[in-house]
Amino acid sequence: MQTITPSGEFKEVAFTTTPKIARGGRSVLLDNIQYEPGKEVAEDLTKAFLDKAGKMLDLRNFEKQGLALSIHSLTVESGRIILSATADITQFPTL
Repeated sequence: MQTITPSGEFKEVAFTTTPKIARGGRSVLLDNIQYEPGKEVAEDLTKAFLDKAGKMLDLRNFEKQGLALSIHSLTVESGRIILSATADITQFPTL
């Protein structure tokens, strides 16, 4: 993965993490982040990346009025993450 530093320079970033379903099943948390030696980045870039990843993994960001999503299971395979989720629909949107 590449990231851009404040100077505009590209820098390689590599890490492993353990994804976990958050309490209530509304998002996925990244836990136990381990950077590969020599691939660490500045704290502000790490925080920015984790903030963006957190928003992408928070199902509340994909919900609409009358729709709630909840994760039941999470499977990590090489090159992909599989989420099993339920959508609770209390109101269908009008077209």
